[in-house]
Amino acid sequence: MMSLETTVDQLPDLLIDYFGNKLNAGNIDWFVIGYKIENGISVPHVYLVDISDKATIRKNFEDATIDNGAVWDGESEILARLFRPVKIQGLDDEWIDVGHIPVSWNYMTLQDAIDFANYAIRATIDTIRFQQTEKTVGGPR
Repeated sequence: MMSLETTVDQLPDLLIDYFGNKLNAGNIDWFVIGYKIENGISVPHVYLVDISDKATIRKNFEDATIDNGAVWDGESEILARLFRPVKIQGLDDEWIDVGHIPVSWNYMTLQDAIDFANYAIRATIDTIRFQQTEKTVGGPR
């Protein structure tokens, strides 16, 4: 049972217990995102919780380092194309780097992160709307 003292790193197990064990909900994934005070510092935690496999992966922590950035699932190709470095083929068949300006993940405020999430969702919905493919996001307006 969740209480006011429940920390972000405890939530994945609570979700697995409720949806995976009690409801047997099947193929559901959750992102659990929040902060936990560690050594007096508010530390971001991002978990992917796979209910069907009853597994949890911390997405923003590797090799004892916190990774700042964005995590998305599902229709990821559209956003990946927006943020990957790109080359174009020149007239002499040489490949030319197109200027790439990275996102300053480390300097985003919480409001910036919320705005980015809205942008990412909207860009994906609006792009797939015009593609000649199955409409897997968006739905009726």
